[in-house]
Amino acid sequence: MGLAPPHYNVLVNRFLRILRAVATLVSLFLFFTILILWPCSYYVADGISQGRNGYSDDDGSLIRRIRGLRSSRGALEITSGHFSSILFPSISPSSEGIHVSHEASPTATNPQLIVWSHLGFSEVRYQTAIIDLKVLAIPYWFPGLLLSILPILWFRKFLRQRQRLASHLCTTCGYDMRATPDRCPECGTPAVTMPS
Repeated sequence: MGLAPPHYNVLVNRFLRILRAVATLVSLFLFFTILILWPCSYYVADGISQGRNGYSDDDGSLIRRIRGLRSSRGALEITSGHFSSILFPSISPSSEGIHVSHEASPTATNPQLIVWSHLGFSEVRYQTAIIDLKVLAIPYWFPGLLLSILPILWFRKFLRQRQRLASHLCTTCGYDMRATPDRCPECGTPAVTMPS
């Protein structure tokens, strides 16, 4: 097997650059979405859930399995579990399928139901003979922190390239280009003019 042709490497590098740019933009968009949802979650609990009727593995009784995601009290709450058909008329929504909720955010959780809680992460368990639900809460600061990494790296790279341009250094390898202002003799990168 021979080496890949030079234009192949250029295409791969261009594709990777575009992929990094798209990932950074998506990350930035989601970061700002979290900045909006975070304070709103203390006033309004928005959620989406999916319920599906089935039969219990234990006794064969009719149950509704439920999975959901809700924004409430500064956290994303992931819900999973099931409840008995006895509760179908009293629990909203009363039918199976996908449901969207928009209600006042609850003020607190019953401390007796909390399995563990640390730094805003928590697990709450509702478990009786007719209901078995688990709620995992992930505080907004955690995904916000993760989503800020790519934009911060991009901004750092942008500042470093501007500094290199101002110092007449190659933006790719950092080689001094004062003697060869058109192209870097080290890596072959064409000179980039600094925007005014």
